[in-house]
Amino acid sequence: MRLKPHQQNIDEKIWEFDVWVTPSIVDIRATPRFQSEMQCVLEVLGALTLGGHQLLDPLRFAADLVDRVFLHLDNNFCGGGDFDSISAQASSFLKSTSALLFLVTGKSDNNNKCQFPIYLRNIVQWNSLPRISGGKLKKQVTLDDIPRVLDSEGYMGRIACLYAAGKAYQWPSFAEHPKELAASLLYQFTNSLLADPPSRAQLSAFLDHYDQTQQRNEDPSLLLAPLVAFQVRGSVAASGGHEPEELLRTRMSEWGLVRGRDFNETDVILDAGIYRAAWMLEPLAVEPIAQKDKTRAYDFVLPFQTPNWTPRIFIQAQFYAGDAGSVSHKNVDQTRDSRAKATTWLKSNFPNSPPPRFVEFVDGAGYCASLNRDLRSILFYTDTFSFFQLRSAPIRLRRELQDIGFLAPLEIAHASLMCRGDLMQIDSYLRSEGYSPSEVERATRDGVSSGLLVSQAQNSLTVSSANQPMVQQYLLLDLIARLGKSFNSMIGLAGVVLVPGYGPYYGVSISDLAQYISAYLPYIWGGAGFMFDLQQLCQNGFVILR
Repeated sequence: MRLKPHQQNIDEKIWEFDVWVTPSIVDIRATPRFQSEMQCVLEVLGALTLGGHQLLDPLRFAADLVDRVFLHLDNNFCGGGDFDSISAQASSFLKSTSALLFLVTGKSDNNNKCQFPIYLRNIVQWNSLPRISGGKLKKQVTLDDIPRVLDSEGYMGRIACLYAAGKAYQWPSFAEHPKELAASLLYQFTNSLLADPPSRAQLSAFLDHYDQTQQRNEDPSLLLAPLVAFQVRGSVAASGGHEPEELLRTRMSEWGLVRGRDFNETDVILDAGIYRAAWMLEPLAVEPIAQKDKTRAYDFVLPFQTPNWTPRIFIQAQFYAGDAGSVSHKNVDQTRDSRAKATTWLKSNFPNSPPPRFVEFVDGAGYCASLNRDLRSILFYTDTFSFFQLRSAPIRLRRELQDIGFLAPLEIAHASLMCRGDLMQIDSYLRSEGYSPSEVERATRDGVSSGLLVSQAQNSLTVSSANQPMVQQYLLLDLIARLGKSFNSMIGLAGVVLVPGYGPYYGVSISDLAQYISAYLPYIWGGAGFMFDLQQLCQNGFVILR
């Protein structure tokens, strides 16, 4: 459904931003990385407390710990099997062991991988490290020079291979037995991290805590959660840096846009001047070039490679849940250069294309707080056509696509519901909204191909049953936007539903919405009414009920 246009000044934009902000996206404790790390820590604590951790001799703390690790491997993972399966199981547990040691000592692999080789050369006075080599039928121990960088993952993999070779193959003498070499390597790693009394005391405290919670049948992870969260925070941030973009891609897929064609799946770099649409002879190529003045890639170019469309909307995404001033300031500084290059690129590659529309995808609590000045700077630029947030994308970004004449299959689905599947009426309705016949044909074809729409007869086009609930919810959202009006504030508002895209407080009373639906669209929601769909929109954050 065609959405109403709307113009706002900078203060109205900031006001709307604050009302519809998504403060943060990721709860570290809910991420697979956190859960996996916690499980590893608990598994190793369970192995080390077998029989009571007090049996660890303070005078041979590291040696006793190594004995416990290999006893656990012997009893639980590696009773039999071939070299590859044993080494894989052993490697997994040994990596968990190193993760626990870093956790309890407060040390990091990033520092230790540089310090540990020095420890081996200067303190232990080793010149080389043993490893397993050879083919599947015959393994042998060879020696490598100690590298300058020795990360825990590679080191534990080396130990696991030595252990697996000792279990899977016969060795002529005890002196060169790989399991003994594996134990020696693990001892030096453990001893280097637990060399000082406070580190050993910290590990003992963890073992005490685990032992006591097991006896009381309590959850041992409660006390460990903050430490594990701190340990994995960096990797979660790195892996989740593109989560807002992927959430947006999920939304655009709901609208019927095709991944990799209507919208890009990776960042688009325009500096090389070789980005091409799919319908041209040359395929897409993204190729960074060496340059002194760095500019940001574009997170989205819409439409991306849709046949017979030139790219018109350029989007850069910035989500900051907290104060990331140095990153944000840098991105703001690069915005002008990036836009200038995008404008030049578009004129060079598509001379007949309209000027580019620069739309900002901005969200997060940081922009309501310490980075608010950066937000104002971006939105104040004269060539910033618009902005949207996670919650306002279904209104604001769809409105941008509609404004350039790009038709999403979702709009076809809306027309199908309103015209009761009559293909001629659907076509007439969409043309009345300003869409070209070729665009209607393309979007209809895409909708049927994706399964959003079903062509049941020559003159019938309906929404698939699986997608009808989603289509109805978006239609209800559009109706609220079409029927709505602005309110001065939230004070005294009751019985209304608000939507973004038209200012901070914009919407319609539920009674007026019900009256409109009962008069014009009763065949869509029927006797069950629209309240369930309204509640779903509220849960998704697309509307606010007052």
